[in-house]
Amino acid sequence: MLFYKYANSVPSEILDSARLDGCTELQIIYKIMFPICKPILGALIIFQSLGFMNDFLWQNLILQDKNKQTLIVGLINSVRNVGSDNFAKRLNPIGHSLAIGVILFIPQLLIFISFSRYFIKGIAVGAIKE
Repeated sequence: MLFYKYANSVPSEILDSARLDGCTELQIIYKIMFPICKPILGALIIFQSLGFMNDFLWQNLILQDKNKQTLIVGLINSVRNVGSDNFAKRLNPIGHSLAIGVILFIPQLLIFISFSRYFIKGIAVGAIKE
């Protein structure tokens, strides 16, 4: 819905001028609409990746087989089972939890850093009033 509203905010004069210049519909999508919609794509990628990474409850309910568990479910379940073996009893459960938190935070940070310039442009475009 967010992308739909953003794409509808593009003035139709831009698309009409591209058609007059001889662009096909695919050329309009790739050469005009895609560059205009980069900010909203960056924002959607950030929001969706954070949502998928943090959807622990659904993944925990569905993925019961330990071989098919995602990284998040496996790491969080390993924190729950810290005292189950001799080696894990010697580990500090708080330190173990913090280390897993850092491991889970790094992909989210990398996604945000790589798409943050598009996210900032999207905010700036919405702030301009014509």
